[in-house]
Amino acid sequence: MPNAAAASSGANKLGRLVYNTFVKRNSVFVATIFVSAFAFEIAFDEGTSKLLRASPFFCGGNCAGSGSGRF
Repeated sequence: MPNAAAASSGANKLGRLVYNTFVKRNSVFVATIFVSAFAFEIAFDEGTSKLLRASPFFCGGNCAGSGSGRF
């Protein structure tokens, strides 16, 4: 039998909130996955672009669009 203190813990309340908000209904769960994937794609694309523009190995220190880099 579960402990009453564990049932009212903050982590359990947070888990229940996340479940009831995002997972309980299939349509909301699928929409959450699509929105999360879209946001992750944008963040990953922007992050790697900034990283590669800052790298002298990939663009010869000049990646301002002049085309003088390696790629």
